[in-house]
Amino acid sequence: MAVSITRSVVNSVISGTAYQVVVTVTATTDIDDALFLYATGSQLYSNIASIYDLETFPDNLLDAQTGSLGYYRQNTVTRAFSSVDSAKAFIADVDARFKHLAVEYTKFLTGFVGSSSTTITG
Repeated sequence: MAVSITRSVVNSVISGTAYQVVVTVTATTDIDDALFLYATGSQLYSNIASIYDLETFPDNLLDAQTGSLGYYRQNTVTRAFSSVDSAKAFIADVDARFKHLAVEYTKFLTGFVGSSSTTITG
């Protein structure tokens, strides 16, 4: 069982000094595609979801509001930056965090999936 995450990036210039990056999770294997964490109150991007976040927070705002949860997850994030270098750094950070999440989630699933036998004596 190996987790994989495929993403697309669309870069654009939204003004002479503002650079927009849109990252979308387009496909996954053995993991949900809603990997971008947003704050429920502000609806602002917070971070890449952790294993805890995947197990705890819903993949839509309405369920987060109904459940009085602080966060929800989506499969797309749009960010604006004041420099091309900052935009590129964000993409690199997303890729690094996706790699880490894929490795850790694979370990999480591997540790759960399977069968075992235990004898308990009293």
